[in-house]
Amino acid sequence: MDKLIFISSVICFLSCREPFEVNSINSNQTLVVEGFITNELKNHAVSLSYSTPIDSVTFIPETGANVSLVNGDGIRYDYTESVDAGIYHSPVFAGIAGQSYTLLIETRAGENFRSKTVIQKKVAEIDKLTARFIRNNNVEGVELYVNSLPAGSEISRYYKWEWIETYERGVPFPSKIIWTNRNNIINREEQVASCWASKRNKSLYIKTSEDLSENQILNFPVKFIPNGSVELSIRYSLLLRQYSLDLNGYRYWKLLDDIIYKQGSLSEIQFGNLPGNIISDGNQPVLGYFDASDVAEKRIFVDLEQFADSGFNAPPNYDFCTIKEVAPEEIGDFMSQNRNSYVIHKRLETDPNDPAKLTGWAVVKSICGDCREFGITNVKPEFW
Repeated sequence: MDKLIFISSVICFLSCREPFEVNSINSNQTLVVEGFITNELKNHAVSLSYSTPIDSVTFIPETGANVSLVNGDGIRYDYTESVDAGIYHSPVFAGIAGQSYTLLIETRAGENFRSKTVIQKKVAEIDKLTARFIRNNNVEGVELYVNSLPAGSEISRYYKWEWIETYERGVPFPSKIIWTNRNNIINREEQVASCWASKRNKSLYIKTSEDLSENQILNFPVKFIPNGSVELSIRYSLLLRQYSLDLNGYRYWKLLDDIIYKQGSLSEIQFGNLPGNIISDGNQPVLGYFDASDVAEKRIFVDLEQFADSGFNAPPNYDFCTIKEVAPEEIGDFMSQNRNSYVIHKRLETDPNDPAKLTGWAVVKSICGDCREFGITNVKPEFW
């Protein structure tokens, strides 16, 4: 499922600021609606949930609702609730630039909501993504920037970005052997030397070119990788998705951005100030935004070697990793007692072609020999 930036999700602060639930400022439960359609041929998603008190991080889904989308030609798309409670998916279709769309919602309690009609917007193409090593106020790291191609008057001057980052992690002594029981050992068939983690952005990335002579975004920062971060210990990739907003959408996300990053106190924030486009037919409180835009995307790969000479330091993760030698007749007892904390790196022998000359087994802590211990996958992404 494509990521939606839900109001009910945790939005991260910059720097040392603590994250908070944007929708948790008001203790009264309010329906929160988030949805987006693009020109991609796929199932588009809508999220329905309820706001929660400030001391709660619970996601309260609205289940059993009827959700549909109607375009300007009267064609109706009925959404189906997915296995993820509160997430509703459309049939497979592609939105069309210039077409109008209205989201319709009937909750399980029979309350009716609808979005203001939105027009699907064209989007400027991404020219390139670049990466540079920077030093700013004693902070060092690699900054990633987006540049869009110049766009004509038919393209909105309001931009929004989302990204998915993927990075590779390795271990110094990958396990090549699996202990089964007693002194029984078999070769490991799947590799556990390299793993990959993927994350989606939680912060808001919006920008306008309205004050510029040309409708073009130049060198807008979308990701910062601090020096020594594990994300760039080997190789890093970022897939950037670029959308168009209209003025109302930009104002909505800009105000939300201001609330997240610029408000010193949360106690005075009133959600009535958020100019969402969801309307209640029965004057019920509701938050959120539904929108439609074409999407442009581009991927960049960054390798540690690109910035090693600039001063980027790989994280010293494995200083504590050492090999422990275990005698052949003792491996069963050792692994039986340490199966959850050690793995077998390799066999120790004087002649690899003569198993009879086995002298022992090299074992290491699991986190030094199996990259899955980081909670990530050892399946290489198709784009890698």
